[in-house]
Amino acid sequence: IYKFANNAISRAECGFYFLKQCLQKIHTGGTDAAWSRSIYILFSYNFELVLKTLFILTKIGCGVSKEKLKQELQAISHNFEKCFKKIPSSILKDIGIKSVKKTSNKNFVEYTVKVSDSDVKTIIFQEFSDVRYDFLDNKFRSPDYAESERMKKETETLLEVVKKIKEKIPNLNYYEKEYKEWYKKFQENNPHLFN
Repeated sequence: IYKFANNAISRAECGFYFLKQCLQKIHTGGTDAAWSRSIYILFSYNFELVLKTLFILTKIGCGVSKEKLKQELQAISHNFEKCFKKIPSSILKDIGIKSVKKTSNKNFVEYTVKVSDSDVKTIIFQEFSDVRYDFLDNKFRSPDYAESERMKKETETLLEVVKKIKEKIPNLNYYEKEYKEWYKKFQENNPHLFN
């Protein structure tokens, strides 16, 4: 279970660092028809991984199989509120996520996430399916001229949340054997890099 939680939160962490770079170098202004949608998709996807990591941590000591865990994660789908409600306060304690509520804003489905221990108190996430298929209804978001700056602060807040979650997962050297095997094959297939 710790291994799966570590995998999920590590992917979320990488995703938020990638978003941070995008917000510093590519999408640096207000709402943009081309960039904003892609940013919102990545933002939503990576926060989903944060919540699913916390859900995975609820399974410690339950003897749940990998297949059963996969089924449960798929049953939650992309519903942040549903996932949040499955996480007990004992796990949420000290993480900084206070609430997750599904809302609607000008025909867009969103999640309002309240956070603590930050200058950012509320983060809005576009619902993962809705943001991907908004073209079907020709929806347009309200312009936010400080979108990039706002999302940079939100990303920093989420990286702090990720850090707190990672502290709850023991480092058990999960992949030492796999890494050694991979590295050996890498050396064999690329001898010119090691001469």
